Amino acid sequence: MNFFEHQDRAQSRTKLLVFLFIIGFICLMGTINLCVYFLAKFQIPLLLDSHESTLHIWTSLITLILVGGGTAFRTRTLQQQGGISIALDLGGVPIDMATKDPKEKQLRNIVEEMAIASGVPVPEIFVLDEAGINAFAAGFTTDDAIVAVTRGCLNELNRDELQGVIAHEFSHIFHGDMRLNMRMTGILYGIFILSSVGRILMRSTGSTRGRRQGGTPLPLLGIAIYLVGSMGLFFGRAIQASVSRQREFLADASAVQYTRNPQGIAGALKKIAEHSLGSRVENPAAQDLGHFFFANASRWGFSGIFRTHPPIQERIKAIDPKQAYLLEKKQRAEIKEAYKPAPIIDPASLIIAQSMLSHTSDYLLQACRDPFSVRAVVLALLSAKDPSIYTHQLKMLDEARESNLRPIIQRVRLEMEKLGLSYRLPLLDLCIPATRQLSRTQKQGFMKTIEDFVMADRRIELFEFCLLKILSNHLQSRRFARRPSVGRQEAIDASSLILSSIIKAGYGEIADQERVFKQITEEFGFKTLKLQIEAELRMKELDRAIETLRFLKTQDKEKFVKACQSAVTADKVILPLEYELFRAVSESIAVPAAPQKLAS
Repeated sequence: MNFFEHQDRAQSRTKLLVFLFIIGFICLMGTINLCVYFLAKFQIPLLLDSHESTLHIWTSLITLILVGGGTAFRTRTLQQQGGISIALDLGGVPIDMATKDPKEKQLRNIVEEMAIASGVPVPEIFVLDEAGINAFAAGFTTDDAIVAVTRGCLNELNRDELQGVIAHEFSHIFHGDMRLNMRMTGILYGIFILSSVGRILMRSTGSTRGRRQGGTPLPLLGIAIYLVGSMGLFFGRAIQASVSRQREFLADASAVQYTRNPQGIAGALKKIAEHSLGSRVENPAAQDLGHFFFANASRWGFSGIFRTHPPIQERIKAIDPKQAYLLEKKQRAEIKEAYKPAPIIDPASLIIAQSMLSHTSDYLLQACRDPFSVRAVVLALLSAKDPSIYTHQLKMLDEARESNLRPIIQRVRLEMEKLGLSYRLPLLDLCIPATRQLSRTQKQGFMKTIEDFVMADRRIELFEFCLLKILSNHLQSRRFARRPSVGRQEAIDASSLILSSIIKAGYGEIADQERVFKQITEEFGFKTLKLQIEAELRMKELDRAIETLRFLKTQDKEKFVKACQSAVTADKVILPLEYELFRAVSESIAVPAAPQKLAS
């Protein structure tokens, strides 16, 4: 099973979750209507006699507003804030990427290695002040993803064990589990709102006496709504736990495949089993967010249908083939299925990523991690090789009152000269966490400086275009405006230009370009697309084409990204420029790209 098949399966699970939510909501609405009916029958019979249909309509409408509105509100909030909101809810504190703490440095290095190996921006890293051993990843996309570990995880695990845990969390990111967890959080919040309203009504003024005695039916209604809402939470958490449990064996298997070291994650699980607090997280929010974690975070140690993770011992046995016979036949079948997929992150890429970081000077790495110096790194990536243009770019800094970046840019350029072109995108990915720390005003000023730097020679090279697109996706808040569906010919023209541009970036000979284009269009059924190799590539046209694809249907965008990936990998050699353009396209249209094997 490849990356996109995993994404398709994740979308199927999301659709199943939505379907179950709709069924559950209909049951909730029906139960509440029954409660209101019987309450009105015994408390306010005249209302029931004359306005029964109106009563049911209003009951259904109010229930829809409470549950649907609560779900929409929570989901919208999570989408705006990303994984950071989950980390903050659990008491997480972001680590300083320039930290001197040896444990935090080790964590940062592991996360950076995993991100570079998988070809994604380095996620923001949080630490929870918890003694138990646990971790989680949260977010909707790789753009807003975060990785968090507990203090116990840092203190108790060695490097191999910590790497196994982080690899497990990256598996959740790439298999679509992280997005599913975010959606489940929104749905459960909507049901929670219903039970909260019930509690409020239970405490309302009045008594449970009959109407002839001057009582009010609100407390009775509150009890009914609270019980129905609690039942909804009961079944919602059961579904949540079931979905979560199914993914843990796959994430463990992926961690073993990524790191080629089964003893790493197995050692982490064994230490959890032996630790006095295990994987417990004391923060009250862990009760509702337990499905995010590496291991069971609840202090109550739920079993059966409410257990969000398989038992630790079962996971250890699954990783160690010598102990697999101890598992039941059904469990062995599930584990065998989990271990079938080829690793999404190529294990060799992890080794290459470690080598790339070790060959990058400490000065350059620290500059990538510092919110001030990171601007110099990005500008150095865009600085011209022509001495006269480079001098003009430096003068622009003086005019923008950024002359203090001059010496850093000059030093960074010297460090970059020792590295190959394949380092450009990994260096940019390393810069992302530090650029996120800039204020809104600083981000706007930084983007203006970048654009001035690029236009210093009055033309935009393809790499400059790619860097601008990738960076703007992270620095600028982008809300996808509603717009009429894209016309068929408009979509064909945009797709033709983008696919042609990616192929031209990867293949020098026209015959090879024609062969790969024909192969891809036949494989994916894009027979209406036309190869555009004669016309000079204009960045404004390419930018408009990418913007057009943003408004395609999700399934059409995903199919196109698959085609682009096939074009990039058709000759088994991935050149930096073709992959940079591929990343710029996939990130701009909000479709996750499969991690690619790094060039050594």
